[in-house]
Amino acid sequence: MGGPVDNLKLSLRIYGEDLIPEEVSATLGCRPTNSWRKGDPLPSGPRVRRQSAWFLDAPEKKKGEIDEQIQWLLSRLTPDVRVWKKLNAKFKIDLNAVIYMVNWNRGFEISPASMAAISRLGLKVGFDIYYYGDEEPNHSTEPTSPAGTSAAEHPPRQP
Repeated sequence: MGGPVDNLKLSLRIYGEDLIPEEVSATLGCRPTNSWRKGDPLPSGPRVRRQSAWFLDAPEKKKGEIDEQIQWLLSRLTPDVRVWKKLNAKFKIDLNAVIYMVNWNRGFEISPASMAAISRLGLKVGFDIYYYGDEEPNHSTEPTSPAGTSAAEHPPRQP
């Protein structure tokens, strides 16, 4: 790993057609950073939201580690696995990590304790990774497929 990522922001996101943000807040024991209801107007124009949502954002970290943000989020929410099982059955829930990099060789690690906590609550984790640097990576080290062509030319098959 060439060093920590430059910026990292982790969010718990809950989506659902019949989600009522106030009920999710009461169930989790925490107020959201942001929420809306199905049918609310979009801020960007005349359309409306197609589903309701409840978000809790950890504070953005410069040169931060994801474990700090995972612990920050989970410490504010109920640890009751039964509550999470009900929520997961009813809504789409995930942790979303948005990662910004100025240099191309950056990374992070997730501790076994954080992975266990995420798994215990039945949460998926997604990563949105953005590279904003001027420096281009050395493509000669890019992985290749068995045929010798670039792995980028052969995207993974969809299930």
